[in-house]
Amino acid sequence: MRHGHSAALRALPAEQVLEFAPAALIADPRDIDARVALVNALADLDRAGEAISVAKTGVELEPMSSALHAAHAMALRVAGKTAKSLEASSQAVRLSPNDVNVLMCRDQCSAQHASGRVSLTRTSSPHLRDAVLHADRACELAPHVAATHFVRAQVHLVAKQWHDAEERARVGLAIDPTDSMGLEILGMSHAGRRDFRGASEHYVAAGRVDARSQASPLLAALSRQRALLLVFPLVAAARGLVAARASLAAWIVLIAVTSLCVAVGFALSRSWWLSPTARRARRTQRAVGGS
Repeated sequence: MRHGHSAALRALPAEQVLEFAPAALIADPRDIDARVALVNALADLDRAGEAISVAKTGVELEPMSSALHAAHAMALRVAGKTAKSLEASSQAVRLSPNDVNVLMCRDQCSAQHASGRVSLTRTSSPHLRDAVLHADRACELAPHVAATHFVRAQVHLVAKQWHDAEERARVGLAIDPTDSMGLEILGMSHAGRRDFRGASEHYVAAGRVDARSQASPLLAALSRQRALLLVFPLVAAARGLVAARASLAAWIVLIAVTSLCVAVGFALSRSWWLSPTARRARRTQRAVGGS
């Protein structure tokens, strides 16, 4: 009965999960399936603080549940607390070292931590190596599941291994050609190689598959980092103005352009993160099996 309840909750939109899961937890606070579903829904709705609180309570009630530790790690990762998410996901792996969902969660936590802390030495990052280890294990256990290959491709993106990311994403797309996350990974791999036309084509294809487009937290983080590349030409322009002793009007124009770039970048990033399907895509690493 619990498994059927869990399956029903996973099939519901996040807003509806918020209607049914709390009642299930009032009836049985140790209902792991309902608690994990509620944590996922809160995180998907950008309510990471509440998700962390619900998950933490669950871990205290059921400390031997790898699903709850993984849900806790996911909530911490969504909140940007990547170091703490590593601790929670590590506990989940210790409890269930061969659970594909747990391995994918650990991979995502390690990769996101690496993307935020490592710059020029990403390929030698211990966190990136940890992500590779768990992503490869997930692919080994569930090679028929597209999500495992997409998660592995995201690790290649963090390491700036653009060709490898594309190859791995195509493996996933061969399994599920309609998954827009795979198409977005292809877009990012082309953008990394400065093939912006190819990147645009794949993003458009992703939009055709899903008009709202999918994006995991890691992809969103990488996209925001890439948007920061706009800063470098602006800095160069500022240095040129200093060297040329430019007029006040030129400085005003530069400041206005910089402000516009920052505003547009923030608006695009925010709308992408909050889109309903982006929320659904943040559940990609939980797409295999039950909780």
